[in-house]
Amino acid sequence: MGKNWYSRANQGLFELPAPKFLPMGVDQLPKEIKKSSYFSGKMLARLAYVESIPISNISDIMKKKFGDADKDVLLKECANFLQNNQIEEAWQILHLSSII
Repeated sequence: MGKNWYSRANQGLFELPAPKFLPMGVDQLPKEIKKSSYFSGKMLARLAYVESIPISNISDIMKKKFGDADKDVLLKECANFLQNNQIEEAWQILHLSSII
């Protein structure tokens, strides 16, 4: 239709606002994440829908809980956070794993 307006035959017109930023996109994710079997396309999209990679801000609780975990365990935990739509936590797990 134009701009932010869309239509479905059985629903009439509806508006989807444009994003306030340009997401970084899946292509900008580290290869190790894109190739991991733990992440579905939907999870990668959630991870990639940020303007840029968030800065490291790992909480003491997260360090205590996951500090000794190996990279494989951290990738699984990242996937769990993404499944629960906890995007910021997922990014912090990736910082903890030293993938980014």
